[in-house]
This record gives sequence, C-alpha cells and structure tokens, in this order.
Amino acid sequence: MKHLNKIIFLNSANIPYAEVMTDGNVHFAGTQGVGKSTLLRALLFFYNADKMKLGIQPGQRSFEEFYFRYSNSYIVYEVKRDMSAYTIFLQRSQGRIMYRFIDAPYRKEWMVDSDGRVESDWIRIREKIGPNVDISAKIDTYEMYRDIIFGNTHDRSHRYDKYALVESSKYQNIPRSIQNVFLNSKLDADFVKNTIIRSMSDVEDAIDLGTYRHLVADFEREFDEIDCWYRSDASGEVSVRNKAQRVIESYRLLIALDFDLKQIWRQLIPITLGNHIEQEYATRADQNGFADEDKIGTFIVDYADGKPGELKLTGNRADNLYYKYNEAGNRWVPSYDVYFKDKNTPVDIYGYYPAGNPESIEEYAFEVQKDQRCEAKGNNLSGYEQSDLLWAKAEKKTSDDKIIWLNFHHKMAGIHVTLFEGMGFEEGEFAKLKKDVLILNTVRKATVNLATGGVMTSGEVPETGIIPA
Repeated sequence: MKHLNKIIFLNSANIPYAEVMTDGNVHFAGTQGVGKSTLLRALLFFYNADKMKLGIQPGQRSFEEFYFRYSNSYIVYEVKRDMSAYTIFLQRSQGRIMYRFIDAPYRKEWMVDSDGRVESDWIRIREKIGPNVDISAKIDTYEMYRDIIFGNTHDRSHRYDKYALVESSKYQNIPRSIQNVFLNSKLDADFVKNTIIRSMSDVEDAIDLGTYRHLVADFEREFDEIDCWYRSDASGEVSVRNKAQRVIESYRLLIALDFDLKQIWRQLIPITLGNHIEQEYATRADQNGFADEDKIGTFIVDYADGKPGELKLTGNRADNLYYKYNEAGNRWVPSYDVYFKDKNTPVDIYGYYPAGNPESIEEYAFEVQKDQRCEAKGNNLSGYEQSDLLWAKAEKKTSDDKIIWLNFHHKMAGIHVTLFEGMGFEEGEFAKLKKDVLILNTVRKATVNLATGGVMTSGEVPETGIIPA
C-alpha cells in the first residue's frame, strides 16, 4: 500500500535541512515554537494542497513566504510503494507553488552539493537525478496535483497512474476529512470518527434521471424499429418489408449500372496531344518551341456522317479546353480528360496560343502589346508572350492516333531585327550599350478566325510604335 514515507525540508521554514520519517505511528512532542505546527502543516499540505486551509492565522506569514522564502527553498515528499518509492518535489516559481513527480526514491545528493549548499538551479538538479529517471512536466495547479495523487487524471497515456495513492473520482472528501482532523485540537477517537463520517457524507450521490430517460427513449425507438418489421396494415401486408424490397432492388440496379459504367470507361480512348511550332527562328522561350507552363486553348469537333463537324463556340466535344505543357514530363496536360466518341468517329482539333477566353469563333479579338519587354508576373504572361499569336489545326484524327500533333504557325507578322555596329564607336563600346528598338507604322489590333486561322487587322495605325522584347 502506498503511503507518505518522509518529508524533507531544505532551507524551508527556517530549517536548513531536515528529514522527518512518517512511515508509521509518529508522535510529535516538544515545547511551543519547536516546529510541531510547521511540520503538521507541511504534512496536511501533502493531502489537501490548499494553502488557505492550513490553519494559518491572520497576521502570520503566508504559506509561500514561510516555507519557500528563498530561490533554493524546497519541500520534498517521498512516497513508499510496494517495491520502491517515488519523490514529489515542491518549489516556488513565479510566486506560486509548482510540483514535479520523480519516479525514484529521494537522494540527498540531488539537492545538496559536497559543500553542503542547497542547489537553486533546476537544470543542475535534473542532471544529478540522471537521464534514465522519469520526471513529470511542471505541475502548476493544486487541482492537477490532487487529481494525480488521488487517481482522477483521466489521462489516456496513464503516465500519472503510478503516482496515485488511491483511485477515486470523488476524492474531494478525503483531504477534507484529513483537514478537519488536523485543524481541531480535540483529537479523541469519537471526534475523529464523527469528523470523517460527516466529511464523507457532505456530497451525496445523485441519480441522473435524464440519463435513464435517454436510455429508455433509445430502447423504445429500437423496439419500434423491430416491431414495424412484423406489423401488418389493413390489407394484411407488411408495408415496411415491401419498401425494404424496393430499396434492395434499387441498390442492385445501382451496382449493375456502376459495373456497366466501369466497363464503358475501360473502353474510352483519351485524346492525347503533342505540339510543335513551325518557325524559321527560335522565337519562343526554348529551341523546341514551347516552354514549361505554356498554355494553349483547344476546340475538338466530332465528324458527323463522315463529314467534318462545324466549329462552334460551345457544343463541341471540347470547348476551349486548356492544355498546359509539363516540361519535366515532356507532355501536355489537359484541364480535364477528354475522349473519342468511339473507335470510328474522327475529330478535328483546333488550337491557339496564348490561351484566352474567346467570345467569337470568327472574330476572336487579339492585340499585340506595345512594350513587349514587360516580364511575366504571377499568372500574367510577359509582354512578348501575350503578343505571339499561334494557330494550328489537326484534321480527321482517330483513336488510332496515339498522339495527335498540332503544328502551330505564327499568325501575327514577325520581324527579325539585326543590329550592326556602325561608324564612330570605340572598341568594345557598341557591345556594352543597352539597345532598344522602336518599330513604327504597325497595327497592333486584329480579329482572328479560329476555324481558319485567318487574321484581319482592325483600327488605325497608332502613332506609338512597338518595342520588341
């Protein structure tokens, strides 16, 4: 059985160092002022952890000031259990009492150095205890301490179970009984017995009728669910069973439909694209044409009765479906998967770059940027990328085409400018100069027919020119 084995005072209550055994029937005797009440209050504090109920009279020093006056003032309790013991360490921290539980018997060398000085540094004390000894986190509330020693922590990890003196969810009566005995001078047997009986009966066990009402309601509901399975209506039929049968049949139908859908899905053939730019110069970001994260818009149109379908803004097999280039995987990733209608129906695929939001197939508005030096920011393309209109079409492609290639062509006029060093430059001066080109007498706005790739200029020639990238 677990019990308080000893109390150790270190620079506490005007006591430099003392160990007091409490492992049996202990009798305290002495004249007034020798420390009997000091010891009894420390003993009572072990059980009730309530500094307001220790019998300290008004005008006397507070519990913290009397017992924990210095930074190296401690009270240590050693609790004996069947085969070993554990230690409870009390210290004043930031004006309040805190606890630590140490899963080992108390040893003086933890707290006192070879010169007899009491340690004030917890880190040094922790090092002396050793790394293999389990030490709890800091317990800084009296309620938590009482829950631990009286086995009421509800801790799922059960870390504090080994420190419990007893296990009780209504332990509050236990320290109250001990407190009433300690704080009364009339300590005859009848007083002790009556005090304990009164303390233990202060809190009555109440029956929560609400809980039982809930259980009864649950039983009635479950009973009704069972009873309705056998309850017949006026025509002699059990309507619940008929409804259940219809639910079962519907569920079987859903399972069959799910199976059919999976079979159809396995027969679907995805449309996979590969893209290339027909160009004399490498005007795109890399030598192969498209760069990582480039995005094209596509329209996919089914053939009907062996003839090409008409490209419309909506109602095609795919309407303005975006494909994004993944350079690492060297593949084009669609915004969503699109499949051939069947193995025999060809498709025409129309593509354009940069991807946008056309409001018309025949007159898709496009504008070349004035200053093409602007860099890309966030989701916005650079000035050059916004100005490089590309268009492509792949005709009569079928499911036999594992990859459908779109060969893009530049549809807005491109100018290749070469600057040569003229006269009047010193050696190396021309190479170091920042060079800007302004192209005048150009129309930047146009409409594009996405079905044919045809471009028609619109608007007047602006007075401002184009600054290429």
